[in-house]
Amino acid sequence: MKRRLIKRNKQKISALLLQSRSHDMYLQSFIEIKKRYNETKRSNRLEKSHGEYQNWNAIEYDDDWLVVPICSKKTNEIFSYQIFFEKNQLPINKKHLFKKCTFD
Repeated sequence: MKRRLIKRNKQKISALLLQSRSHDMYLQSFIEIKKRYNETKRSNRLEKSHGEYQNWNAIEYDDDWLVVPICSKKTNEIFSYQIFFEKNQLPINKKHLFKKCTFD
């Protein structure tokens, strides 16, 4: 059983190495890209099946803009962020949250 596992793992690593060479990349960076791609596909599946919402309780202020996380309805995992640069970009009921910072 152990020999089969070793053989299977060697085959997987050899295949990954060949793919990374064909794309002219290092093995480590190729594996990292594959992980990110799979993570993006997983979050897209979650987003399609359960939906998303803007988490207005976790907003962040940064210099001259407002950052709102977009989360999964099922797991509350953050998919991405939406940035509002101006007050008129916000929904009507959230315009009071925008603070225009001035530097002296």
